[in-house]
Amino acid sequence: MARNLYDVDDRQASGSDAWLQEREDRRTGIVPMGTLIVALLLAGALAWVLKDLLPGSRQPGADLSIRVSETFTPCGDDMSTSCLISANEFMLSGKSYRIADISVPSLTNPQCPAEARLADQSRRAMLSMMNGGAFEARKDPTESDSRARILLRDNVSLGSVLIAKGLARSWSPAPVDWCEGA
Repeated sequence: MARNLYDVDDRQASGSDAWLQEREDRRTGIVPMGTLIVALLLAGALAWVLKDLLPGSRQPGADLSIRVSETFTPCGDDMSTSCLISANEFMLSGKSYRIADISVPSLTNPQCPAEARLADQSRRAMLSMMNGGAFEARKDPTESDSRARILLRDNVSLGSVLIAKGLARSWSPAPVDWCEGA
């Protein structure tokens, strides 16, 4: 109905209504889309190249579990690269780890002869199990201690086997009296 949005004689309408489209509104942006796409592609390529150098860039689960097929010896004064310190502590490739799911009698400071005997038996049994074939050393997600590992062979904890043999107890922060009833 209204052919003209202007006052009379402001503009002359042609038969093609081209006057309505005199000024095309162009889309203006802060950064052209092509430049943004190229920048994102370059950033992605750079992140991929530097992925191992960036902090926190490790994949979830990386370093949480390792396959161990070393031969362990009892640790002596030399603290060899793969040795068993006590029934719940071992060295692997020069790093010390703690077996997270067990409490064992003290090998270094036994309170009674029964504890000393049990500590020696549990260390020999754990050494035998660790040398019984490859096993998995899995980081314990419930522990804040970065050295804590659970040792598994065929999804069975070596610590639980030691508990079943009566040579260890389930881990507890409370001290265990290994001399009671001895």
